[in-house]
Amino acid sequence: MTHRKIKDGAGRAWDVWEVYPSAVEQRMSGEHPSVPPGDAPRGRREVRILVPTALQQGWLAFQSGVDRRRLAPIPVNWIDLGEEELINLLGRADRLTETDAK
Repeated sequence: MTHRKIKDGAGRAWDVWEVYPSAVEQRMSGEHPSVPPGDAPRGRREVRILVPTALQQGWLAFQSGVDRRRLAPIPVNWIDLGEEELINLLGRADRLTETDAK
């Protein structure tokens, strides 16, 4: 997994990385509403996560303490961007609320 660290204009440090949902992440992340239990095969109690279409190809994650944001789709060659360009992407990223994280 590619990872960067940046500082915003206020001096806050941010971790930045790319996320690609895999079958396991889609089942276990708890990030999106699950498929109703009645839809699971008989005898199996598996929680499946529905990943929104906009996130199925992955997203760029930003985190500073409890402040979390994500930007989709992942910008091409984001790893080669300068810090100022990454800060601009941070400004465009969607802020995640506590509800989004469940």
